[in-house]
Amino acid sequence: MNLLEQIKTKCEKVSLQTKLTTREVKFLDGTTENRTELFVQVPQERDFKTVVIEQRNENLKEILDSNFEKYKYIKGIEAIFSSELGVIECEIQSDDALRGPSFIFRRLSKFFKPKQVKVAEGEEKEEEEEIVSFAFPSPSQNVQIQIGQSSTEFSFLSGNKTESFFLRRNLRSYSTIRIVGLKFETHNEAKELIVSIANSIFFQIDLITNIPVHLALDRDLQREIRLRRKAARDDINFTAPKFQYDFEAISLFWYARTAANMPLSQFQAFYQVLEFYFPQYSSKEAQERIKNLLKDPTFDRNSDKNVSRILEIVKVSAKGKAIGDERSQLRATIQSCVDLADLNLFFNEVEERKDFFDDQKKSKSLVTQKISFNRKDHDIRFDVANRIYDLRCRIVHTKDDADTELLFPFSLDIAHLKYDIDLVEFIARKVLIASCKPLDIKV
Repeated sequence: MNLLEQIKTKCEKVSLQTKLTTREVKFLDGTTENRTELFVQVPQERDFKTVVIEQRNENLKEILDSNFEKYKYIKGIEAIFSSELGVIECEIQSDDALRGPSFIFRRLSKFFKPKQVKVAEGEEKEEEEEIVSFAFPSPSQNVQIQIGQSSTEFSFLSGNKTESFFLRRNLRSYSTIRIVGLKFETHNEAKELIVSIANSIFFQIDLITNIPVHLALDRDLQREIRLRRKAARDDINFTAPKFQYDFEAISLFWYARTAANMPLSQFQAFYQVLEFYFPQYSSKEAQERIKNLLKDPTFDRNSDKNVSRILEIVKVSAKGKAIGDERSQLRATIQSCVDLADLNLFFNEVEERKDFFDDQKKSKSLVTQKISFNRKDHDIRFDVANRIYDLRCRIVHTKDDADTELLFPFSLDIAHLKYDIDLVEFIARKVLIASCKPLDIKV
């Protein structure tokens, strides 16, 4: 029995569903190759994730000798746990996400003393072997906290999920926090423990080393958010620059475009692009309303009631710059900058996107406001403004939002934010275009 078949037998002994397949792979030079792969279903709360092992994997022996079959996934974060072994392990990340999975450990290792080994009575020397983890002080002698390179179990279960499997022939190492010796029974208990302990440790690390560390989101969740990125247009036709954009607004736009791994910050930055123009477009709307009111033949300037109507129109917001409340300012900005036909084209561009916003379809949403596409003579820009504002209130909270349910950075709900980010980005682009000025270059 080869190693792959032994792994299959090991899984089946603990009732993990497996499937062993062989497929023919064709290469560009016309040659073919048979590849044997083992698919294993690993529990994740009430669901399963599938990992795949290739016959050519160079670490089959390490996988077979490990305890991977005793682990389950934690939903929402890139973590595994075993209540039988009392172990929880989760990937950690920092502000250097593009540097690779082990970079954070190399940064942290500078602040921890290397292990010491005795060589003679009263003498010590540093180990010459590369350090793969270091122990963090534990609140209990029965609990061990390790920060370092991932275990074989984690490297296999995290790196070989079918959603992220790229013909990998060996196990990939990640930077993780691993806690051993805990007592827990359920998925939720494991998640609560790792989040509570890790946040306590990471805040201390940040205060001492100035290195921000956090638990990594489930990579499948991150991928869901990044997949919304669109390809470049087919009709590439650059033209000479003709327009200039307000520095503050375009700076916020660029920040949002580069914040793909921070969806809440990305949404908020796009929203702030719109917010920058609230004074301009809310004033414009107020002027039009007053002009229409004064044109009314029945308008009596000596009437206190009519004067009050004008005062209500020009009522200044709490910030003292824009006119009206924030929801009406957002609505005025969208009404002034976004053409209804362009907005409909945006929604119809991707069927899944339109279904997500459609008030006639049942889809998971972060706010109750949806888009009424089927109502005749209805301006969907009002729905769009209300939806964006309601979502903004879940992300940025004020005293007036006391009843609003909070939306946190590492919440599972952010997976449902991708189409709303698409929408607010589209609106931000249109507002920038509508608000630009001719580029004045003196030559």
